[in-house]
Amino acid sequence: GAVMEFLNMLSKVGKESYPKATALAGAIGISSIFLFDKSQNIPFLLFTIAIISPWFLLLFSKLEKNVLIKILNSLTAIFMVVLPISFLAIIYMTDKDGIAYSGRYLVFFMILVTKLGDIGAYFTGTTCNTLSKGKNHKIVPFISPKKSWEGTIGGCVLSMVGAVCISKFMLPSVGDMFTLTQTLVLGFLLFVGGFTGDLVESCLKRISGVKDSGSILPGMGGVMDVLDSLLLNAPLFYYLITYVM
Repeated sequence: GAVMEFLNMLSKVGKESYPKATALAGAIGISSIFLFDKSQNIPFLLFTIAIISPWFLLLFSKLEKNVLIKILNSLTAIFMVVLPISFLAIIYMTDKDGIAYSGRYLVFFMILVTKLGDIGAYFTGTTCNTLSKGKNHKIVPFISPKKSWEGTIGGCVLSMVGAVCISKFMLPSVGDMFTLTQTLVLGFLLFVGGFTGDLVESCLKRISGVKDSGSILPGMGGVMDVLDSLLLNAPLFYYLITYVM
């Protein structure tokens, strides 16, 4: 769904592609992660397939330039959508510190902390905007006119506090993996990553001239509108927990 929405937005600026085939390839690639024990190698496998497949597609293109353009645009979705999302599955399949099913707890932790940041930013920003009668301090009004410094600070605080509370009371197995300082750092970085992911999708929507990436989720927009904050956080979180913490 995210791939098709992404490529649909590209089509708004004249960049045609193969949405259905690309979405199917992405779904197969991500699903295949669960069939491998060494899941950390999957990004390289997907990368290799993404490099090799277009050359075979060109064999059946009848030398049409439009086919090459569509292939290149479709590859953009593989690199910008499928690869980041694949880290959700990679984290799910990861065992950390010998704790059983730790991967699924880590995915749950990451999503909860990320979305807490979104919620905190929204309510803090809305409240401050009401109290200041519309005079809160905007961050990047040309990209997202509703985002403010007040909301950003509120979202960051809630992410950090939420990370500690979730790891201590809701998912104690996650709390056993990290120190208090590490948990606070994770909360902070997950907010920054989620906030940035939201902004970059806002850029794409503005360039494409659309309000929402789709309409499949009533009141929320499209799949990309829900996943945007995870596009950067999934690979960021993976490398943090694998090589840093």
